[in-house]
Amino acid sequence: MLLISSSPADLLFALYPEIHYRFRLFKFSRYFRREPEIVVDIPRRVETETVPVTLLVKDAHLFPFCFTAPLEMEFIGENGTITHKFHLPAEKIDRQWWWKIHKAKLPPGKYRVWAHISYSSGSRERKILNHNFPGLTPTPLHLLRTDEPLPKPADYLLGDLHCHSSFTSDQVEYGAPLKPLARTAKAMGLDFIAVTDHTYDMDDLPDNYFRNDPDLAKWRAFKTEAAEINAAAAPEYAYIIPGQEITVRNSRGKNVHLLLFGEETLFTGAGDSAEKWLQTGSEHSIEQILSLKSETAVAGAAHPHSNINIAQKLLLRRGRWNHDDFLPGIIGAQIANGNIYSTIDKGINFWVDLLKRGKKAALWAGNDAHGNFNHFRQIKYPMWALHESDLQILGTHRTGLFAPDGEAGIMDALAKGHTYITDGPAIDLRINAARPGETVEFGELKLEIDFISSPECGKLSELYLFIHNESEIEGKKFDITHPYETAIRTSLELRSGFIFAKAKTKKERFCFTSAIYIE
Repeated sequence: MLLISSSPADLLFALYPEIHYRFRLFKFSRYFRREPEIVVDIPRRVETETVPVTLLVKDAHLFPFCFTAPLEMEFIGENGTITHKFHLPAEKIDRQWWWKIHKAKLPPGKYRVWAHISYSSGSRERKILNHNFPGLTPTPLHLLRTDEPLPKPADYLLGDLHCHSSFTSDQVEYGAPLKPLARTAKAMGLDFIAVTDHTYDMDDLPDNYFRNDPDLAKWRAFKTEAAEINAAAAPEYAYIIPGQEITVRNSRGKNVHLLLFGEETLFTGAGDSAEKWLQTGSEHSIEQILSLKSETAVAGAAHPHSNINIAQKLLLRRGRWNHDDFLPGIIGAQIANGNIYSTIDKGINFWVDLLKRGKKAALWAGNDAHGNFNHFRQIKYPMWALHESDLQILGTHRTGLFAPDGEAGIMDALAKGHTYITDGPAIDLRINAARPGETVEFGELKLEIDFISSPECGKLSELYLFIHNESEIEGKKFDITHPYETAIRTSLELRSGFIFAKAKTKKERFCFTSAIYIE
């Protein structure tokens, strides 16, 4: 049965876009189709010999169909075209979720990629390129196949601290299944991903996003599947940090999103779920979640300074995180959220203001990716048009964690604020052997910084240490001794305050460390 209802859901963005939702009384939708969503997705960057190719089908239980030919992948590179053909099942597919990962072996290089998909749905036979989202002109997928790893200091792990899986599925959006998500992330060079599905989706029935499930079957299935992937210790999967994205009330009564990692209890938060008109009150405040969560769980602000449009403000009561919302127990601020077109400086300024007010928050980076390994696709005009862009692609912005114990030390590193954020270079900052998130006594202190980049990320162009004493912030610039690796070893006389480091490359890639506190 099609899910047709009245709700303000279409004010939300969709990635991947759900095309089968329609209003109950006004059923017109220009992008509605009586066939399942079919999409092929690949990572934009791969540092493994084989490229994972995910073929994902959703809602075939509503619209059964059959593949009529192998999946043909066309990789167009500088030295010609490489074609891979993958067998597909001949039998009818009629499940809500169906997916398969294929592996394409490729030499290093840059590629434009086309997926040729043939299928029959009802009485029609169709051939499509990359996806069947209505109204979107097919565009090639982009791929860099490299043997060069991402820059990363010793004892650090790299990951994405905000992404969504297929357990986020509602009127307008859905994500990728956990295995394709973890497999793609690992091939990109990520060690971990925090899967933070919306709790207003996690408490739904698996086959009906308008009805809540008192047994929380989706939540239990998510935890079980994530644990199985992590326990398998398979080298092709990134480690999954089980998380949740909770809608909570901020200090002004507005709906904001909170990220919570490593918590066994699912906290509902339906204030901006758009499941019912005019019911925008969230079940919990920020303070209440902090008092109810377990001691070992780590909480932080999701995209605290993101723009909120007027419709979301009026009909969903959405707002932003304010400085007063950063209560004790809020460990991180996810200021990088996969927007490659806006400057990161806005988020850094917000974070520095927090530090000046005595709020000790670590820097976090994620992308809020709902699948979209290669392209971001969303609803542009409700019931009328979809569009795509390069925003919020998995792994665009990354968090570095100092975790010498590997995956076993991830939660401890998050809790201590041992982080940097980047879209390219890396930094290892130490003051008297203390790392970001830690506190050292003021005085004559030993400073050690290692700046690291790569040809892919660009030559180092700016290296800074920012020192806050009382109300002033001083920027100390360092000379670059090597285009890809520069080590600083010196002593500084520091008073009470905080310090952090920045690197920038000639390709406009950035890196910022969290702060070390001087007291």
